[in-house]
Amino acid sequence: PGVTLLQLVAASKEPDPAYVRSSEPTVLFVGSVFNRRHLPDLIRGFKPIAKSHSGARLEIVGDNRTHPYEDLAAIARAEGIAGQVRIRPYASDAELADLYGRARAFALLSEYEGFGIPPLEALGSGVPSVLLDTDVAREVCGNTALYVKNGDIAGITAALNSLLFDE
Repeated sequence: PGVTLLQLVAASKEPDPAYVRSSEPTVLFVGSVFNRRHLPDLIRGFKPIAKSHSGARLEIVGDNRTHPYEDLAAIARAEGIAGQVRIRPYASDAELADLYGRARAFALLSEYEGFGIPPLEALGSGVPSVLLDTDVAREVCGNTALYVKNGDIAGITAALNSLLFDE
């Protein structure tokens, strides 16, 4: 009683003292791309960071299943940050492990999820999350994540800035 699933997951993973997180400010999204996950807002929230930090990267991994279709690469181009946004439909387990190892923040701006496993996977890799403020996200991740309101681009930027640059 009183112990959350998140606490159990976090306690089960001993940190590797040799593990050093990349100094590159990298934001990671992993999961199928649906309209409800607001990837265009993530790209727009990342834009001020990309403009002020040339080494900043946004890695998006997931099959684009949006309907109506959202062309994420075109959005990144329109925002002038295409060179700092990498979009791919798939990554192998080894590639995902590398991405989690380099990421300093994970983002999932989903209006609804059944349980929300990707933020737990990120946490298990030592990567804190920026999540859309929903009851499920708060139940699953508690105080281990930063929460933003739907459509709050400035809030997304502020939360990402905090996780990327505030130790």
